Amino acid sequence: FGSALDPALWYHVVCSYDHLAQELSMYLNGILVDSTPVALTSFTHGPDMPLGLGNRPSSQAGNPGHSAVNGHFIGDVDDFVLWDRPLSSEEVGLLYASDKAVEDQGGTVNNPTISPVASTSTGAPTSSPTQAPTLPQSMLLWSDPSTWASGVVPSDGDDVTIPTGSVIAIDVASIPSVGSLGSLTIDGMLLNFGDGDFSLAAESILISDSGTFQVGSSNHPYQGHATITLTGAPDL
Repeated sequence: FGSALDPALWYHVVCSYDHLAQELSMYLNGILVDSTPVALTSFTHGPDMPLGLGNRPSSQAGNPGHSAVNGHFIGDVDDFVLWDRPLSSEEVGLLYASDKAVEDQGGTVNNPTISPVASTSTGAPTSSPTQAPTLPQSMLLWSDPSTWASGVVPSDGDDVTIPTGSVIAIDVASIPSVGSLGSLTIDGMLLNFGDGDFSLAAESILISDSGTFQVGSSNHPYQGHATITLTGAPDL
């Protein structure tokens, strides 16, 4: 991954292969760290080519991260999921953001649903039609109209309240898209775990005792550029 990993920490790792583009992409904690051309004309899973987790054939033993005896992965693996299509960078970001939001609150990770075909949680392959990612009920997207009681994404001049118990992920580059919000009151959680630049403009921002406004995390500090602008006129 281009840098040493701390064996005392958990990492969110995604490998996505696009057979049409013939490109293999690797993500660490929701961030693309490497992308390389890989030409695979076909892949057949069968008795002579088992699908393994945490083990390489003996010919690979001794490679970094594997023991010199049997090629076993040295470490722990949890929440392993296999999809039947390549994931976009946005979907990978949603997976990581939803996991981190739940983990940071001391809860159990509940991955967004993105067409899994095999998972260690069931022990047996399943399949479903390809669909857009959906977040757990505990997390909502800012850009989704259904997140808001009005059915409309907040825009210039709107007064916005994040209710107690609500967790909303910022998935847009600018809040609002044009202009400035009126007041922004955060009684629940407003989160941004991506690394893209974003801006937030409001006349006033109030974070209550029960509220949280979090950008990045201790394990994954924010790498982008965030601009928060207060546009309210001072009282005279």
